[in-house]
Amino acid sequence: KETVYEQIREKVHFVNSVGEDKDWASLGKGDIIVDSAADESCWPVGQGDAYPTKEASRKMVLRTANGGDMEHYGEKEIFIKYGGGEGKDQVGLRFQVTDVRKPLLAVRRLVEKGNKVVLAGGENESYIMNEATGVKIPIKKKGGSFVIEAHFVTKGF
Repeated sequence: KETVYEQIREKVHFVNSVGEDKDWASLGKGDIIVDSAADESCWPVGQGDAYPTKEASRKMVLRTANGGDMEHYGEKEIFIKYGGGEGKDQVGLRFQVTDVRKPLLAVRRLVEKGNKVVLAGGENESYIMNEATGVKIPIKKKGGSFVIEAHFVTKGF
């Protein structure tokens, strides 16, 4: 039986062979919810197996929005490309692996890392901006949530 790594390696080789940036290879697309109420950025357990779950630097007690307990399985670093980055559109994001249903990016953690987060009502007015580099990640409103439309990638093998 092939491992997940071997299955992905074949797909990555194919993507690279048709002209994808040699440092990055596509793993699909999806939304990451930008959450102003979350204490930690959280990733759903069992999703994103291309990114290994590593032992967390510290064990955390995590709770759902309604106060229920969530298991803490470790952490992942997820690599994404996003629109509007003017050539600097790749970023790594660290998430705690938990029982959430969708990826949640904590505004609190973004701000601690030197980013400005703007959530506004108008089209193209919401973004995350790294204050040191000036690079902006656009945020879109979808339904009742603000999201990053992420193109998940991995560094080339």
